[in-house]
Amino acid sequence: GDYTIYFEARDKAGNKVGSRSNPGDSVAKVEIKIDNTSPLPPTGLAIFQGHNTDSENLLPEDGYTNDTAIRIDWDPNSEGDIDYYWFGTKSNPYHKKLAANKTHYDGNMTPGNGPYYYSVIAVDKAGNESTKALTYSINIDQDDPLVSIVSVSENPISGEVTIDGTASDAISGLRHDNAGSDDAGRIRLSFRP
Repeated sequence: GDYTIYFEARDKAGNKVGSRSNPGDSVAKVEIKIDNTSPLPPTGLAIFQGHNTDSENLLPEDGYTNDTAIRIDWDPNSEGDIDYYWFGTKSNPYHKKLAANKTHYDGNMTPGNGPYYYSVIAVDKAGNESTKALTYSINIDQDDPLVSIVSVSENPISGEVTIDGTASDAISGLRHDNAGSDDAGRIRLSFRP
């Protein structure tokens, strides 16, 4: 709230200054505003692989990437008294202090230390902190999938060759667009040379 503090002084002779009850007096006063309202938390938290915000590099929540370079991006807080943001990690919510006009952080992940958790806190000029923006987690997977050939058979009449095998990825799983693979990682490829 807004407060006005008046100062009144009297000397030993009975002279005084600062009577707020008498507007004609010269009043020494200080007007202060006490802000104890937390700002709104940042919104629009998103993580991109690489140090850019190209839409094709947007990573889903709890997603996987093989790129150690990432950009964490958020929407600017709409309140006019934001002083700075805290960019945070799982182990340290106050990892990096960023100016109010900065709404992204470029980071680098270390393979083998995931999943990575990121958050952002807005801090206003009075020092009030918002709650954390939604925490966002990312996993890094730099291991290639495993592929094994189980059998190769040739039909002597049709000349068709069939190859059966398996594919697996213990960290991020397989994409469903791998040619000839099913959800269990079985692969069958048939062709005529």
